[in-house]
Parts: sequence; C-alpha cells; structure tokens
Amino acid sequence: MAEKNAKATQDKKKELEAELKALEERLGTAFSRVKDDVEGQVERTRNSVSPAWWVRRYPGYVLAAAVVAGFLIAPRRQRTARRYNKEASPERTQTVMHAPGTADLITGEIKRLLMRKATNFLVDKIEETIDRNFAPKKKREP
Repeated sequence: MAEKNAKATQDKKKELEAELKALEERLGTAFSRVKDDVEGQVERTRNSVSPAWWVRRYPGYVLAAAVVAGFLIAPRRQRTARRYNKEASPERTQTVMHAPGTADLITGEIKRLLMRKATNFLVDKIEETIDRNFAPKKKREP
C-alpha cells in the first residue's frame, strides 16, 4: 500500500511540475509581449517629441512651419533716416516707419493668406499624425 501511495505521489509531483513549467512558459511569453509593447510605445513617444525625428520624417512640413514662425516673429521692416545737415551724427539718427503703399498692402494680405493656409495645413498634418500614431489599437487575441 505504501508503494502505491508513493507512486501516486510521484505521478502527482510530475504532473504538477509539468503544469508549473507550462505556466512559466506562458507567463514568460506574456511578459515579453508586454515588454515589447512598452518599448515600442516609449520609442514612439520619444520620437514624437524629438525635433530631429520630425525634421528627418517631415522636412517639408518643418520648413513650412519655420517660414510661418519667421513671418510671425520677424519685426516689421523699418527704415533708418538721417537728417541731412552738416552736424548729422549717429546720435541724431531717427527710425522712420514708411507709410504703407499699395504694394505693402498687397504683400501683407498675401502674407496673411499664406500664413493661414500654412497653419491649416500643418494643423491637419499634425492631427493626422497623432491619430495614426496614438489611436487605440485593436487588442491581440491569444
């Protein structure tokens, strides 16, 4: 009887060890899958905030954004005039804003329209990129 119990215990032990090994393998597979997903998400996040990545990936859009930023940030052109007399010196130099003419008005309007178009274009492209990169993904089925 003792031999029968010992054999049953040994069989149960082998069965439990096999089950434990199968569970460890499944756990290892699930862990490596989660690790790969997290590493991929970290890389995507790192790229999304890296200016170098944006320049390499979308050079045209970055150039357009730089032009738009340049138009927004650049000060209006000013002309420097000196009083034309014998005692003209740098201390007596005046900054004079010229009166806007027709060409200035047309240029300003074109600049405003280009800025609006460029801004809308960039916003659309950024929204598409965000939707594509950060949209909820379908769950994997085991």
